[in-house]
Amino acid sequence: MCVSGVCVGLTETELQSLVSLSQVLHGSKVDVDDVQTVHISPEDMLPSLLMLRLIRALRCFLRPHSPAR
Repeated sequence: MCVSGVCVGLTETELQSLVSLSQVLHGSKVDVDDVQTVHISPEDMLPSLLMLRLIRALRCFLRPHSPAR
């Protein structure tokens, strides 16, 4: 995510992939090797509308006094 031109943490695509992976795995305990072998189909990806709402909520949380985009 980028704030004031400085990018840190996860990109929006990486965040979407991780949230989708969490949904696919249903909270089961896995290690890094297990995660690398999981393929997420387009049907299992978090829908774009939900992703946009999540990103907007995160931006408002991280910068509560700036105008929402």
